[in-house]
Amino acid sequence: MVMRALRVILAALAVLAATTGCVETRPQPRADLMNVLVQHYFECRRCGSLEGGYYGKNSVSRWNSAPQGKCRHRWREISQEVFERKWLDRAGDTTHY
Repeated sequence: MVMRALRVILAALAVLAATTGCVETRPQPRADLMNVLVQHYFECRRCGSLEGGYYGKNSVSRWNSAPQGKCRHRWREISQEVFERKWLDRAGDTTHY
């Protein structure tokens, strides 16, 4: 009985580990009571994906460098200027943002 319960628990942990490995954790900037819209920009240290814009307004831009689920992103905050430069470099259009 104990061995069967142990096997069930181990199987559940294996499924949990396999499925959470594909989950992409997104940056979650927090707005405060005085500032409902928060502007932040992030880059993944591993694959170079970009995410940024106005959080709280659903005006966030995302550029995924890795195929979905292939990178467990390690986000670091970058400046708006760096974000725009990298975004334009990848898009290949330097005349518009």
